[in-house]
Formats: sequence, structure tokens, C-alpha cells
Amino acid sequence: MGAVFMELSVIVVHSSPSLRKFLKATVAAMGNQVVVAESDKQGLSFLESNQADLIIVEQPLLELGAANFITQVKLIPGHEQTPVVVIAASKDNEAKEQVRSAGGAGWLVQPLQPQQFIRMLEGFKARKAKMESETKS
Repeated sequence: MGAVFMELSVIVVHSSPSLRKFLKATVAAMGNQVVVAESDKQGLSFLESNQADLIIVEQPLLELGAANFITQVKLIPGHEQTPVVVIAASKDNEAKEQVRSAGGAGWLVQPLQPQQFIRMLEGFKARKAKMESETKS
């Protein structure tokens, strides 16, 4: 199966209703399953009992901050390798480095460029397809 047809299970954790709506619509329009959470606590609660192929979070998160959120995600069984992409309001190099050190898989700065966001999703679909084909081999 080609990456184009691979479905991702994505959780979006963002406090902005308008950005959550945009992200959900864009992710779903590409044939993916998407769940949205309004806070880091909601996101972590969902992840404790559900799998995800990709997590998209905002920086700064309301309580934990993106780097601490990623650290918490990596402690949840089954999510040690789940990629987390951060959407930030600015090019905060210190926060970006903290996210990278915590195991973050990407950093996008607002305003989001739709084509850049779509390319990122396609990249994660291709990654999932490759991993699944290697597992079946």
C-alpha cells in the first residue's frame, strides 16, 4: 500500500478553537482519523487509553509546556516512539531546543502554511507505511 492511502490516527492538542477546527479539517480531509483535545491534560488522558500515530500540540501548552508534555507522552506505554509535532506562536529557539531534547519530531511556526502542513502529514504517512512494510517483511 502506498503512503498516499495510509491512514494516520492523529490527536491535536490546542487551546485555540479556530486552529483546532482548521487542523481537524485538514487532517481529516487527507483521509486520517483525528481527535482534538483542548488541553494538555485532556490529551494525556486520551493517550493513556488510545493509540495515535502522530500528536500535534501547541507551544506553549496551558499547564505543562510542550517539552514537558512530550516527556509525559513518552512515559505512556505504547507511545514511547509516537512522534510529536509542535505548533508555536514564535521562533523561540530555546523552547525549540527543549522540545527537540524531549524527543519532539518537528516544529512549525504560526501562521501555518497549509502546503507545509500537508507535506508534513504526508511525510508521517510515508514513515508509517515504511514501518508497516518492514514489520510485514
